[in-house]
This record gives sequence, C-alpha cells and structure tokens, in this order.
Amino acid sequence: MALGLACCVLIATAQAPSVIVEDWSSADVAAVNLLLGLDRRHVPRGREGLPALYAELLLDRMNTGLSESGGPSRDLILRLPSRRGIDLDRRRDYLALTVNTTSEGVLPALQFLTRYVLEAKFSGADVERARERVLKRRDIWLSSLVEPTEDLLVRAMWNGSAGTALYGEAESLGAIQLADVERFQATVVSRGNTWLSLVGTGDKATAREEAEQALATLPESAAMLSQPRLGLGGQVVVEDNALLDRASLAVGAPLPPFGTREHWAGWLVREMLAGPRGRLYQDRLLAARMGLALPSNLSWEQWPIIALPIQLGRYPYLAVYTLCYPPRVEVAREGILRHLADIGEERFGADEIELARCRVVNQWARELAAPRDRAKLLALAAMLETTLPSPDEVHATVSDIEPHEVAEVARSVVRRASVGIQMPRS
Repeated sequence: MALGLACCVLIATAQAPSVIVEDWSSADVAAVNLLLGLDRRHVPRGREGLPALYAELLLDRMNTGLSESGGPSRDLILRLPSRRGIDLDRRRDYLALTVNTTSEGVLPALQFLTRYVLEAKFSGADVERARERVLKRRDIWLSSLVEPTEDLLVRAMWNGSAGTALYGEAESLGAIQLADVERFQATVVSRGNTWLSLVGTGDKATAREEAEQALATLPESAAMLSQPRLGLGGQVVVEDNALLDRASLAVGAPLPPFGTREHWAGWLVREMLAGPRGRLYQDRLLAARMGLALPSNLSWEQWPIIALPIQLGRYPYLAVYTLCYPPRVEVAREGILRHLADIGEERFGADEIELARCRVVNQWARELAAPRDRAKLLALAAMLETTLPSPDEVHATVSDIEPHEVAEVARSVVRRASVGIQMPRS
C-alpha cells in the first residue's frame, strides 16, 4: 500500500506552524485546498458582497491561468480531471478553493494556487467584469428561495455578528471599487487567516516545505476571526420577494461548536427529522394544515418540509425549511417546533435514535470520501482549531451519546429558535 499524504499547514501569528499528516491509500487522485477565513470585520459597511466579488475575481484568475501554456499550468493541466478541475466554495465564514488532480499534480497545484490566488493582482477592468457575473449569480441565488431564506435565518440567529450576506444588495455590489478589493485582499490573504491542505500520495516533506514557504511570504493577519455569540434567540427577520407566490420559511437555532459531543447530538436531532423515515416526512397532517395539497405518493426528495444540512464552520446551526401559504406561516413554525419539542421530551424509541446514529456516521463517511472534500475539511478543522474526526471516531462518539443529551440539544433549539421569512409582495 502506497504511503498516503494528507497534510494541512497552518501558520498563525505568534504560533509555530502546525502540520497534520494522514495516510491516503485510495486511487491516484489528489487535491490541494486553500481556505481563507471571512469575518464581518473584513467587509466595510456599504460594501456588502465584497467576498462574493473577490471570489469571482479569483475564479477568473484561475481559469485564465489554466489557459496559459507556461508556468505552473503546464504541468498541472495534464493532471486535471475532465470535470471539476477547480472547485470554489463560497461560505459566510470562509472561501475554499480546491484543485483536483493526481498525486503527481500536487506540487504543480500548490504552485498554481500560490501564483493565481496568493499572489494575484487585479485591475479596474477585472473588477467590472467580475461585478457583472456576480450580479447574475446574485439573481440566480435569489431565485433559489432556500439559500436567501436561510441567510435571513442566520441574520436572525446572530443579529449580524455572523457576517454580512454573501451577495449583499445590488447597490453595495455596485459601489465596490478596485481599492476596496485590494484592502480586502490584504486583510484576508494573510498568515493566521490562510490555510493550505494537500491530499494525495507523494513526498510529504517536499509538499510541507513548499506549503510553508507559500504561507511564510504572507503578511501577518491584521484582523483575527471573531468568536461566535449565541445571542438571545427568538428573533425574526422578514423580507419581501417579488418572485414568490408562497411564503418561504426557515426555523432554526445555533448548535454547539464543531467537534464537541453536543454538536454531534445536534446531528442526531437533525437525522430524526430528515429523510423518508424522518418526522417531517411522516407528518402529512402538518403539510395539509399549511395549505399544501400534496399527492400521497410524493417522493420524500420533493417533500416541501426539509431539515437543512448542518454546515460546518464557525456558525453551525440546525434549521428546517418549508414553503407554505402566507396565512399559515405560524402553523408551519409551530409544527416544526412541536417535533423538536417532542424530541426534547425524549419521545423517541431506541430504534429511532439508533437509526439516527447510523445515518450520522454514514453521512460523515460520505463527507470524507473524496480527496477534494477531505482537503477542504482538513483546512476547515484547522481554522476551527480542532482536528478532523474519522468515521470510526464519530461512530464511537454518537454511540456513546445518551438520549437525554439528544433531548437537551433539542430543547435548546426550541428555546433559542429564530425565524427567517421571505413573503410574497402584496
């Protein structure tokens, strides 16, 4: 079995570099991930949408780099897959850029990210082209319904401390100039706020040395990431949406930090609600009370009441999303909280919690199955100052969690539940 490589290099202010090395013994596939932390303090007032614009500039720079015949692109292009050679994950609290390649492409991919991301330079014309594309992405994002409603919920839960909306308003995007991008880049692309992870087989020492050199040239971080505050809970944020003919509703509450026992108990609560055997799908009466006339054989994948995936990051939360008729918004909210309250009263059997345990472990195993996903999660765990658990470790944790611990997390969600709503414009 070939010795695998999975190293995450973290250089932080006043902290020695931290290197995480693991074995990867799958097929000859690899990934290099560069993760940039985001915080509300990185984005000036009136410049909301700056992270999305910067992400678009980076994507354009990398695509331009791949079209060049020389430099690091020459060795990398031959080792890229036919699809998804580059991934860019835009989140509220980080941007993750991943190059998917083979093990021989790890060092060229690292050199590619150094040149076209860490050392990227932009012009005013670049900003204008990126702005046009971001505005189009924003229109698509708004029409997705789930994501902008979820964004309102996050604003309700943390009262703005979780950062600005990814896309912001069209006016704020239009106000961003090259100088704003350069200041943002100088703050975000810095030691203590930039993480590199590499997954694949190969020379660990050389990969680690080049990763350290790439980060060592960055300036020290001028603004460290802020710590989340849970807030008071019970907040509601409502906005109109002219594209809607029904109400778009998200109900949820913050979860304990990733890596804690209580965080995984939150995953168990989510799995009790989700899926074809979950409580939200089984409760056909709730759908009827929300004014939804649905056929009895509707597939659970299309069910309009869903437990959203728990996003890993500095602001984890449990959330349920649904569409309903505007007069039934309160019915929907109460119905969702009723299921959480039942779990909080330990009204579940041994079979239900055991099924939830199996689903959590399976879901986590899928999260780590591909090098591109594992590379991102390694860097994300470093940002969160924790380690990335294996499926076996998650299995041991969730198997040991008692029913009363699951119930306590559910009760906390009910106590702290906030609401994000998009309503049709009357």
